[in-house]
Amino acid sequence: MGGKPMLLPRVLKIQDDELLYGWYERILQENRIEGNKGEETRFFRTFFNPREDAEIRGTIRYDYILNLERLCSLHALHRKFPSVEEFLRFHTDYYAMLPLRTFGEQVKLAEFILRPRTDRKTCIPACQTEIIDLHAREGSWYLRVEDQLPGVRVHNGKPLVRCRVMEGRIVGEEPLRLKAGMEAEERLSRFVKEMYRKPAAGISLAQTKEAVRRQLVKKGFRPEYPYGGLISGLADAGFAPFFRSDDIAVRIRKLMGQDSIVMEEMLALLAFLFEEYEEFYEAVLKFRDSGLPLLEPYGVLENFDPILKVRCPKCGNKFYIHKYGPEIGVGCPECDQSLTDDAIAERYLSHLGDGNYEMLEPFQGFGKQTKILHKTCGSVRNINFSDMIWGRRACTCEAGVDLEEIQRRIDPTKTRFRLLEYNGAKGEGQLIRVQCLSCGGEFMIHLKGFLDHPFCRICNSDNRYRDTFEEKIRILGNGEYDLIVPYVNEKTKVKIRHHRCGTDTELYPPNFLAGQRCILCTPAIRSRSEYSVRSNVYVAVKRACEINGGICFIEDIREGLDMKSDNLNSVMNGLIKNGYLRKLSWNTYSLEEYTADEIAYRKYIKRNGNVEGVYAYESAAYHAGIIEEQPEMEYIFTNMVQSEDSVRVKIADRTFRVRKSKFPVTQENQKIHTALNLLMYAAENPEKVEAVQEWMEENGMTRQSLQLFVKAYPLGAAKGMEMVFG
Repeated sequence: MGGKPMLLPRVLKIQDDELLYGWYERILQENRIEGNKGEETRFFRTFFNPREDAEIRGTIRYDYILNLERLCSLHALHRKFPSVEEFLRFHTDYYAMLPLRTFGEQVKLAEFILRPRTDRKTCIPACQTEIIDLHAREGSWYLRVEDQLPGVRVHNGKPLVRCRVMEGRIVGEEPLRLKAGMEAEERLSRFVKEMYRKPAAGISLAQTKEAVRRQLVKKGFRPEYPYGGLISGLADAGFAPFFRSDDIAVRIRKLMGQDSIVMEEMLALLAFLFEEYEEFYEAVLKFRDSGLPLLEPYGVLENFDPILKVRCPKCGNKFYIHKYGPEIGVGCPECDQSLTDDAIAERYLSHLGDGNYEMLEPFQGFGKQTKILHKTCGSVRNINFSDMIWGRRACTCEAGVDLEEIQRRIDPTKTRFRLLEYNGAKGEGQLIRVQCLSCGGEFMIHLKGFLDHPFCRICNSDNRYRDTFEEKIRILGNGEYDLIVPYVNEKTKVKIRHHRCGTDTELYPPNFLAGQRCILCTPAIRSRSEYSVRSNVYVAVKRACEINGGICFIEDIREGLDMKSDNLNSVMNGLIKNGYLRKLSWNTYSLEEYTADEIAYRKYIKRNGNVEGVYAYESAAYHAGIIEEQPEMEYIFTNMVQSEDSVRVKIADRTFRVRKSKFPVTQENQKIHTALNLLMYAAENPEKVEAVQEWMEENGMTRQSLQLFVKAYPLGAAKGMEMVFG
């Protein structure tokens, strides 16, 4: 993922909810390239689709940028360029449409966006020729992502418009044709827009279908074809025109039975069944697998579910990946460069079904027909390799599962649980739908997860395990603890209350059995018949706060404590809930209140008495006294983060941009970093050159002292040097 840093010519700041394609169009206009298709393509390939190998042939997509990970790394020094997370979350439909894609499709799309591919077919989206919904803001315009989502045709009670922008002027406005009445269109558009504003991360099409089945029953409709009064209900509500044929029951049967669906039809069904998006959000999250799948041997650095930033243990490469990528066969892109195409393809096949597949010819490429042998049964298929891997299309012999055998594994007596449905042939793994015979409730779960912890997810009627654990609480805790939140399973926390001090502690059941007790009184010492609050963690927090100006960070106290991360986080949460500690932001704590600026300073700039960072860009100018108004968003270069991308960090009521410094910040060179940032500021703000010159003189900065470092910064620093020093 290497390469020299690149600087874009003139880049406009991307709006928080701006469509990626619209941002690119505005940049073309800003650089006066609009209208010349040859120049547009050359510009795009140079700055938005950098390739170390051969150029991509054919048409380029503008709605998704290929090789996004490398692109963000190359432009990381440019403060207006979004990070990988921001591109995916705010400037494409990736997160909004997660509930309508299988996990296999989610992984495929993530790989499409993040990695370079030479064998992928690309196409021009409709919005390249027709811009939909133009929003004027003080003479400027931009395209909003939520207005480009499937099913969205109205905004503020009016149809969206098709139009063009030529030389900054809006021309050729044409209202979109609506499929249904305004009331139904508004209801559908509102629902879909909320999917973008509050995405259901960690959800796939399987969980969405399960939520639909539950809601059909709740609304009094039949969950199977022909769905009882559902069809007439859709028609009465004005939703029938959203479906592609008059036989709506058949369309819904396809929605519920296929992995490849018409998104607008499923969106219409959801908007009809759930009065508000929040109702769907809460319903579908009940089926969410909030944990991480087996990611060994990768180390997770950042988690913005379902996309993770991980470290490869073999080569140390840091890269982004969908959390289910490794289960499908996705590997480290750096390590993959040393492998042949056949070796990579064989790895994908080893993760499909029973893993007993073999190619009978050299790998033809994703999207190409390939002869595959299933060694288990001997069948040979000539199949599209992309469909087979991302669609999880294992051999049909693997779909012939003995349902009686699955029932036997779930509950051989058939007195507690009944198997209602098994889906092990396609994209979502071995999913089962089970009915609890005690409460009548139904739930969907991965087969292995249920076999590991066989209890009802509706009524939690696992009394045998619960009663056993409660007895152990009484015996091992010497009668000093009450169980406040009951036992569910070993991976779900319980809450205990200590009689002596009244403190509540959340912990995992195995940890209690291993000796963990009250968050404050373990170890505890008796003094005048009362328990003194002498938690090792609490003492460590107080010591760290004293060193770091009243604020501490969990990584600063972890080293001195012999505790697992889960245990430490549990203790910290208990201290907070009991009023002994304040949480200021992620992994940031104090004994009293602090402002966002104070927290950021102690977290990124001066940490534990050591200089670790510096304010950047306009922030450097403000803190140096060059400008009087504090920037709305502060920029910081720091040694305390490893991301070479500019990352948006929310602290209390403020937003900061932080990134790894190009070279380490120390006490000795902090002013050099500040000077280089002021040179960049002067280059963009010539009226401030004189003020920057005064700062340089007061702080002993000369051309000679900065000459060795200026090349590490963007070209603006060199330009500023000429303006300031002549």
